[in-house]
Amino acid sequence: MFSAQRLAVALSLLTLGYLTLPVLVFLAGWLWWPWALALTALTVTAFGILAKRILATPNLTGVRVDALVPWHTLLFSLLPLSAITLISGVGGYGPGNIDWVKHHAVLYDLTSQPWPVIYSLPGGRAALVYNVAYYLPAAVVGKAFGWAAANHALFATTLLGAWLVSLWLVVFCPRHALLAVGVFTFFSGMDSLGFLLHFPVPHRIDFLLHQTHIDWWTAAWQLPSHLTGIFWSPQHTFAAWLATALLLHVYWRDCHFGVEWFLIALLLFWSPFVAMGALPFVWVIRHMRTAPMPEAAPRTRWDRVPALAAIALAIVGILFYAAHYPEIPSDQFGVPQPATTPANGFFFAAKPPTQPSEWSAALQDYVICAALEFGLLAMVLTANRHALVPRERRVLLVSTLFLLGLMLFRYGFYNDLVMRASLPALFALSLLLVLALPQIRTPASRTIIALIFAFGMFTPLLSIRGNVESLSRAPSLWRCPQGIHLTVAASHYRRDYPLVLAQYLARTENIFFRVFAKSTP
Repeated sequence: MFSAQRLAVALSLLTLGYLTLPVLVFLAGWLWWPWALALTALTVTAFGILAKRILATPNLTGVRVDALVPWHTLLFSLLPLSAITLISGVGGYGPGNIDWVKHHAVLYDLTSQPWPVIYSLPGGRAALVYNVAYYLPAAVVGKAFGWAAANHALFATTLLGAWLVSLWLVVFCPRHALLAVGVFTFFSGMDSLGFLLHFPVPHRIDFLLHQTHIDWWTAAWQLPSHLTGIFWSPQHTFAAWLATALLLHVYWRDCHFGVEWFLIALLLFWSPFVAMGALPFVWVIRHMRTAPMPEAAPRTRWDRVPALAAIALAIVGILFYAAHYPEIPSDQFGVPQPATTPANGFFFAAKPPTQPSEWSAALQDYVICAALEFGLLAMVLTANRHALVPRERRVLLVSTLFLLGLMLFRYGFYNDLVMRASLPALFALSLLLVLALPQIRTPASRTIIALIFAFGMFTPLLSIRGNVESLSRAPSLWRCPQGIHLTVAASHYRRDYPLVLAQYLARTENIFFRVFAKSTP
């Protein structure tokens, strides 16, 4: 038997370390050495202080923590997400989808080129500016041992992330751990129902069953299922899940680590959109506590180091992403302009309604998507208030309101803002479902939840089916991906070539590269 409290302490340390290590690699690899030395020392010191606070945490208070977990439960809880990761395409394990062309190209450039990565294009120089934290530990291994080793390392770090997420589910639901992992693995919005409603074509059910990726059923929004996140965008997904798990742990168990802003600063290097999505949970921790803060310990000169590190890292991260081109200048880089450009800003401004009927149709799309993706589930959980304790109900309220507000804005051609910033709130909703499920007794509520889950399961099951079918035709489980540069890999996307490049290329004249970054030849 293993104590859930002891496991929570270990996971807090491991999660913080998992998210911090790639940022330290970034600081050492991208920054001019005086800046690198100073910021690395500040970040390591902040990590050490927070680690000391975590280890000094007394017995946890709060909810659902007084349980012992059998060892076999821990081991079985690791299996579902491990199996999914094994066929996801990460590091060449499993067939993967078209996005892995980009993922492996980013890893190849980080492995084969000096840092910062600078491309010499027909019209000038451009820098690789992207959410590189996910790839950096594997890139370090690749620089030392070669391209194949980099791919194995990427798989290993992703698998470790899957294990940490699985163990967090055990910590939050120690008495129903296997149920928690199973529900989490297959959690999704009701994309299949939305697909059927949105595509009134003959034989639409047959059409649906031949798809492998149906999260896109509405062109305006995509709120991905958990498995979609692993299969398509692990660089955002695992950071979102782990950071949200740690923030919820801090709030629900009255842990006073002071880790919140440091965690947000780390997330900037993993995914700025995920950092935005995690901010509501920081607000919850700061403003919705019901338990009094513990008596203040004597102040020391080290108390403010985590906050200073958070500010310094946030400045560097923001300046790094600020180098991005709003669009690729064709006269400089010789790439064709896309036929359409992103419509950013308020959702209704993307296709401004001019007639009452158009306003009605736009509002109808918004309501249907919100209801099918998370709204109906939130309503059922709200109706069963007894199944959640007050702290959990506050997280339910904040998560739902944030998702409703988030959908009113868009950013990027594929609306990456909603797709990525929704991940922390969707993680919280899936966790709340798991926590409430054993306490819901009314037949009507159980039936509704069963229907929501059944319609939602289509999305992950179709994704799994597609990968398994591709794997059955492959010569082996692992195949070393082709090592090609990102500027070449982007051509695989043909019509979207300039849109793909726009996600990655940035100006080298930006203040980050002029003041903070290493000089490059």
